[in-house]
Amino acid sequence: MLESRLVRETEDAFVVDGSPRQVAVPASLHDSLMARLDRLQPFKEVAQTASCIGREFGYGLLLSVCQVPEQALRDALARLVDAELIYQRDGAPEPQYAFKHALVRDAAYECLLRTKREQIHARLVAALELAPDTAPEIIAQHAAHARLNEKAIEYWQKAAARAFARPAYKEAIAHLTQAIRLAEGMGESPAWQEHRLLLWMALGQAAIPLYGYSHSQTVSVFKRARELATAIGEGPHRFSILYATWVAHYVRGEQDKALDVARSMLENARSELNEGHRLAALRAFAISQMISGMPALASETFEQARQLAEGLRHRSRERRMAVADRFAADPEIATQFMCV
Repeated sequence: MLESRLVRETEDAFVVDGSPRQVAVPASLHDSLMARLDRLQPFKEVAQTASCIGREFGYGLLLSVCQVPEQALRDALARLVDAELIYQRDGAPEPQYAFKHALVRDAAYECLLRTKREQIHARLVAALELAPDTAPEIIAQHAAHARLNEKAIEYWQKAAARAFARPAYKEAIAHLTQAIRLAEGMGESPAWQEHRLLLWMALGQAAIPLYGYSHSQTVSVFKRARELATAIGEGPHRFSILYATWVAHYVRGEQDKALDVARSMLENARSELNEGHRLAALRAFAISQMISGMPALASETFEQARQLAEGLRHRSRERRMAVADRFAADPEIATQFMCV
């Protein structure tokens, strides 16, 4: 009512200067906020652009994406502050602003046409990529809103890698889930099938330390990765997926399934001619044989693993450590321990 100018505030009271019937009272808070924005033309466009940045935004970033002269931008921000739709924060190197309430930001954002919204987000991606300290998940979000899906996937992966290194496994899983959601819609070309497989494997690597090998979520992730690997065919990642699947079945006590997967690991290692993989597969197969009540066969398999480990003893320390990191155990030490 105050903004309609039919009501004015004096020192002692509110005074009605016209008929209230001339003003349509909004049916909801959202409609009220939309009406307030509509009355702030031409400053509404600045508010809409700022809403694409988020609840809080800096003057420099807004200037880089807002297609208005700098003085017009300053005037618009001052008017929005006066209208109490945004407020300015002090003490920053450059002016920092925030919408007074999240609903104000949402109202400004929702009244943008989708094509206009995507254009603003695309300009934000270009601007944020020039800022070296920008968190990759921020760029990923804007890229996704701009329908730059390939770029969004790239930055979600970068964000996941940073989270994994901290380690912040829940964040890594959230970022990878976003990347997978977009990657599932990128077609069935061999390149994207391989890319999806790598994303699912990374998701599994984050799920292992957070949930454990035997957790249903970890198992489902590696099940999906195995399906993708089977669809792609033989590849360098198949053995790692089989190994994680074997550990899951072993820890869950599903020894029949673990034994079958261990056999698949041996077949895969032999086809790859990879001695490190063959050693890990022999050890897994022997353990499954032992747990399944076949100690004589397990002893023979352990002896094969021991002989192979002897042959690998003189390999470079770097190669041995690479195998140890990958399978969480030094191959020779682990094999000797199980033989004893």
